Amino acid sequence: MSAFMVSAECVNRVVFAMRAAMPGQPIADPDMLGMMLVEMNRRALMERGDVVEVAPFRYVEPAAGPFLLMQTYKSLCCFLYQCSSNGTMPSDHWLYLALVGIRGQMAKALGHDGERWKRDDLKIIYDDCEWG
Repeated sequence: MSAFMVSAECVNRVVFAMRAAMPGQPIADPDMLGMMLVEMNRRALMERGDVVEVAPFRYVEPAAGPFLLMQTYKSLCCFLYQCSSNGTMPSDHWLYLALVGIRGQMAKALGHDGERWKRDDLKIIYDDCEWG
């Protein structure tokens, strides 16, 4: 299985998704949350034997656009895959499980039932979005 360190833009979108999914919740400093996510990704790769250096993370709000929600969903899917690519749940299971829950909420809101898109145009938009 191939795994990689996701981009800072991908992490920004995951932080964005977490903040949007939990309105009114006291979410930690977005920079700190992003660093936790980067570390989760790094540790998953290290468990595979990869040596990974990471740059300091600074949160940047994703630019608004017509497909921001779909891009955020695809980034979240990619991030979760990269963090579990060795087949085990990351040691920060609480954070991982929170992200899995958010992914489920987003999938439902976007019209994905876990296996297929409810409309063909949604799949086309999803396919056009970039991976992490």
